[in-house]
This record gives sequence, C-alpha cells and structure tokens, in this order.
Amino acid sequence: MMLSELSKLQYVEVGKVMTDNEKNSTLAANARVSEAVELIARSPNSALAVLTSDDEVSGIITEKDIIVAIAELGPIVLEASVETIMTKNPIVCNVTDTCENVIKIMGRGNFRNMPIVKNKVFVGIAQLLEVSLAKMSKLIEENSNLKKMIKDVLPPDAIFAKEDDVKAARDFLKNNSASYIILEEKNKVEAIFGHVDFLRMTSESVTDSSSSEIHKIP
Repeated sequence: MMLSELSKLQYVEVGKVMTDNEKNSTLAANARVSEAVELIARSPNSALAVLTSDDEVSGIITEKDIIVAIAELGPIVLEASVETIMTKNPIVCNVTDTCENVIKIMGRGNFRNMPIVKNKVFVGIAQLLEVSLAKMSKLIEENSNLKKMIKDVLPPDAIFAKEDDVKAARDFLKNNSASYIILEEKNKVEAIFGHVDFLRMTSESVTDSSSSEIHKIP
C-alpha cells in the first residue's frame, strides 16, 4: 500500500455516513411537480434526484425550486413536469468521496443536498448536516489522537492536574525545554497549554486590574 492510499483511510467516505438511499428520493423527469411535493413531504431530505432510464442523475429538484416556481408561475406549476423547473445535470459525488471534499463542493455551490452515485448509478442523497457532523466527529477523533500523541512525547513532569497551581505550570514552561504542558483528568487529556496561553492570561489579568483601578477613581 502506498502512502497516498494510507492517507485516504484517515478520512470518512460520504457513502459511510449517508442515511438516505434511492427509495422514495427519486422520480422521473416527466413526473408532475405535485408528485415531487408529495415525495418531499414524506422524505427526510428537501430534495429529490431526477433519473434517466439507466438510473443516472439527470437533474435535482429541491424545495426551493418548487417555492420559486410557485411564486413566479402560481399553483398551475404543480401540474407541470419536474424537468421544467429542476436543476439539470447537477454536480454529483461518488460514494468513495470524502466528507471533507463533499462539504467543500456544497459550500462552493451553496446547496444542502448532494446526489451520490456509484459507477454513475444513483444510490442516495447526502445532506449537508449529516456530512458536516461526520466530519466534525472525525476532527474530534483526530484531535483526541493528537492529544494522546503529544502526551507520549512530553515528559511526565509536563502533565498537570486541574488542582495544580497555575504558577507551577508556568514555571515549568519557563525552566524546561518543553513548549507545552498537559492538563489531565482521570488519565484523559483535557487541554494543552503553551507559552502563548500564559501570556494571554497575564495580559487579561493586567487589563482587568487596570479596569478596576479606573473605576475606583472618583
């Protein structure tokens, strides 16, 4: 296995987090808009994929598409075919695309639903919220792993408890080559502090003290 392949395993694939599938989230291009409204009302998504006879994505119709069409054309649009108001040839992603990549594409396109395909065949719709939550979970996991790694690198004296004195921690940084100290509780890394955190704390203390003195001036 090459390093490039190994790195891909660090990221969550959108197909692994997508809760939707093709059931009740598709319709044909000649279906009426009213049918789309009925399907969206029963679907957890706010969008439907419009498929060709080969189950490939030819368009997508969203709540916004329907609302805009009704505002412009009136209720009569409900009897029109979905292909008249759908977004044609939408951007799609593959089931193996990472959540990170899908989020970037959604952000650039300013949309909340992404048709997902496998070998060009539609398999479901990914929602921005579920993809974002998956990415956030991965970031939390990566952050936790990073904290553990830093703990392994730092000397035991760099690990402090919540009850320890701030001055002791600051003096440790000042008198040792370590750039960080670990705040640990029940063998779990809660936080990592460096020189800049203590400088910021000192600055805030000075500011608060000066503010109090100003208020004392008659």
